Amino acid sequence: MTKAEEKMSDLMEEILDKKESLKIIENDLDSLKNQLIEVMINNKLIKFNTYTASATIMNFDRSSLIKDEVLMTVNSVNKGTLQGKIDIADLIKVSPVHFVLVRSKE
Repeated sequence: MTKAEEKMSDLMEEILDKKESLKIIENDLDSLKNQLIEVMINNKLIKFNTYTASATIMNFDRSSLIKDEVLMTVNSVNKGTLQGKIDIADLIKVSPVHFVLVRSKE
């Protein structure tokens, strides 16, 4: 193995190690956020502030198009097999979103 190949191999291993570390940190962060949400809900809080940070529980519905339904509808219209009005509500999916937003005050 040349020096360049050895260097690339070492860098690739380091990248993979960092990716694994990042996964662990992301899982820890998700766990902490879930614990924070649970404590806030148990105490009937939507917002909480400290000297260094603020936390807000966010709840909303996200609307998005249902890709397969939209494509089928567009194809039907283009082929002329679909006549009449299209109800957009049939092409939209609504998903509830629930998370805690934690921000530094700095």
